[in-house]
Amino acid sequence: MSLIRLAKIEEYEQVLKFYYDTIDMLATSEFNSLWKKDVYPSNAYIRESIEKGNMWVYELDGQIISAMVLNHECNEGYKSVKWPTEVTNEEFFVIHAFGVLPSIHGKGIGSQMLKNAIEYASKNNIKVIRLDVLADNVPAV
Repeated sequence: MSLIRLAKIEEYEQVLKFYYDTIDMLATSEFNSLWKKDVYPSNAYIRESIEKGNMWVYELDGQIISAMVLNHECNEGYKSVKWPTEVTNEEFFVIHAFGVLPSIHGKGIGSQMLKNAIEYASKNNIKVIRLDVLADNVPAV
């Protein structure tokens, strides 16, 4: 059974394992995400995101196979960008730390996660969703 939902704090270790496994698998990949264990996403960031109700996970048969943070937070650089649609902080979401377990890439999991984010945003009067990504992360770009 599969389910996209908010992560629960008691799943912190499982979410952390998802990120560690993803980092390990991508380390030897042509498209390394450049994430580093305990650096990005940091353990504190993962825990805080779960506690704030911002960490979304895709669970398949009891295993977390995808995760992302969806919130209104962005770094200072976002403020200097001339966006096509100008909105207030309450009118946009930013997707952070979005990943799918590399061993299951190509099965539409990422698309389903993004579709869920769009539906959630629509229900919450969000006008814009932005993806926080490093320029060197070719698959994400």
